[in-house]
Amino acid sequence: MVTHVTEISTPPTPADPPTEFEQKAAKVWSELHQAVPQMNQQADEIEQIGADAQTAKERAIQESDAALGYRNETRAARDAALPAAVTATDMAAQAVTAKEQTEEARDEAQAAAASAANRVAKTSDTGAALLPEGNDAQRPATGSIPAGALVMRGNTQTVGGYIAEYWDRGASAWRALASRLWASHVFATRNEVINGCFQINQRAYASGAVTTSGQYTLDRWKVTGAAGFTFSTVENKTTVTIPAGQTLQQVIEGLNLQSGPYVLSWEGSAKGRIGAGAYGDSGVSANLVGGTNVTIEFNAGTLTNVRLDFGFASPGVRLPNFNEERRRCLRYYRTSYVGVKAGTISSAGAAVGGPYYNNSSGPSGVGCILANFDMPMRVAPTVSLYSPSTGAANNVFDNSDRSATVNALSAMGFYAGYAGNGSFVGTVHYVADAELA
Repeated sequence: MVTHVTEISTPPTPADPPTEFEQKAAKVWSELHQAVPQMNQQADEIEQIGADAQTAKERAIQESDAALGYRNETRAARDAALPAAVTATDMAAQAVTAKEQTEEARDEAQAAAASAANRVAKTSDTGAALLPEGNDAQRPATGSIPAGALVMRGNTQTVGGYIAEYWDRGASAWRALASRLWASHVFATRNEVINGCFQINQRAYASGAVTTSGQYTLDRWKVTGAAGFTFSTVENKTTVTIPAGQTLQQVIEGLNLQSGPYVLSWEGSAKGRIGAGAYGDSGVSANLVGGTNVTIEFNAGTLTNVRLDFGFASPGVRLPNFNEERRRCLRYYRTSYVGVKAGTISSAGAAVGGPYYNNSSGPSGVGCILANFDMPMRVAPTVSLYSPSTGAANNVFDNSDRSATVNALSAMGFYAGYAGNGSFVGTVHYVADAELA
C-alpha cells in the first residue's frame, strides 16, 4: 500500500486581511511540514513499486519464454506421438483381423474334422469304403443333410445288427441298404402289413361313411370310433385322412411274424405305434415275439404306403402287385359281390347252383349252391347269405327268394342249402369273414 499524503489547506492570498493571511500561512506551513516527509515516503514507495513491476515483468517474460518452450516441446512430442498412435491403431486392427482369421481357421478346422469323421474313407490295404457309423440318435439332423447328395451311414443301434442305411429325400426317412436280418425279408419283398397302400376295398366302404367301433372298412383295416375316415386316390396312390378322435388299426397275424426287431414306416402326418408302444413318426420300431399277433395303430392325420418290416429300417415304398395283395386279403375276408356292399341288389358275381337230381324222379325240391374257395381262409369263416334279387339276408333266389342255410362250412368253402321248386337255377351272394378281432 502507498503512504497517504495529508491534504494541504488552501494557501492565503494578498486579498486576505493580515491576520487571516498569517493564520492561513501558518496552517499551510504546518501541513507542509507534515506532508513533505509523507510525499518523500510515497515517492520511495512508488519507486519500489516500479522496481517490483519491472522485476515482475522480467519474470513474466522469462516464464512466458519457458511456457513457449514447453509448448513447442509438447507440440514436438505430439507430432512424434501421432505416427506411433496411428501405428498402434493399425496394429490393433491387425490384431482383431488376426483374431478373426484364427477363429475362422479354428471353425474351418473343426468343420473339416467333423466332415472327415463323416466322410467315406478308403482303407489302405483293401481299398474298401469305410462308412461313418452310429446309433439312431447320432443320425445327422434333417436340416443339415445336403440336397442333391447321396447320404449313407452305418447304423449300430442294435449290437450284432449293423446295417448300412441311406437318406431317402423323397420320403424324408432313413432306409436300410443292407443287413443280415433285413436281407431275408426285404429281398423277398415281404411287408407284413396287408393292403398297406389301401388298394383293396371288398366291402365297398365309402369315403367319409359313419362307422362303429371295431368295424372293418378297407380290407384288413378297422376303426375304433364312429367318425369314419376319408380317402382319395391320385395317380394310383391312395391316401387316407383320419379325423381327430379316430384311429385306424390292423391286426398282424402272428403266423407271419418271427421273433426279432421290426420297424413300422409310412408316409403322411399321422402318428403310428406298434402294440401298446408310444405313438411316433415314421420309423417306429419294436421287438416282436414270433407267432404272436400284434396290432399297429394310427391316429389323426394323413396316411399311405404303410409297411412293417423285419429289421431296423424300412427298405422304402414298393407298390405291391394288385392281384397278389388281393389274394392276401382273401385269407381274412371274401365276398361274391363285385364293387358293391353286401345286401345290394346285384347279380354280378353271384354263386350259382340248382336242385338235386335222382335217377328215378328227376329234379327234387332240395337246392344246393356250392361255394368253393380257391385258397383256404384263416379259419372257417362266418358266412352271411343274400338274395341277388332282393338283397334279403339268409336267402337264395330260385325264381323267388328261398330261405337258405350254410352247410359243410370249412376254411375251404361251404354250400347253401334251400328248399326250391325243383325247376329253377338258384343264385346267392355271400360274405365270408375270418378277420382277426
